[in-house]
Amino acid sequence: MATLEEAKADISGLWALQYLADKGVVTKAQEARLLHHVPRIDLSHVAVRLFDSHAKGMALQVNTLLDQGAVLVQTDGTFRLDFAKARKAVAALTREIMTIQATGDYAHAKALLGRMVVIRPEVKRLLDRLGDVPVDIAPRFVTAEELTR
Repeated sequence: MATLEEAKADISGLWALQYLADKGVVTKAQEARLLHHVPRIDLSHVAVRLFDSHAKGMALQVNTLLDQGAVLVQTDGTFRLDFAKARKAVAALTREIMTIQATGDYAHAKALLGRMVVIRPEVKRLLDRLGDVPVDIAPRFVTAEELTR
């Protein structure tokens, strides 16, 4: 399942960052700065396209952070990160995905993705307020276009 693999790549990278911070390789300030960017990055991918594996993996991560209380919806509709809960949520999701893959538990994977790969109302409200989120770079291959004419 490509979606699970994309989510694993992102979330286990955050877990590794936490490990490096715990070992003193990177500072706690560096860890916090990077971790605070995650919901923003995830939301931008979810907003643009929930049909590709990477965006679906991002939705899994955002919804996990919401469920674990790591991302909190403020009264004004913005999101706030609870750093301590985010660390726990990252470790838990990394463990769950790697366990699913290690055991080959297709039913668990399918159920997890079915439940978590959605745009929830609180996320939709925030995305609607943002308006048009810029799409990743869309290259134009001018030479190829000329050759195909």
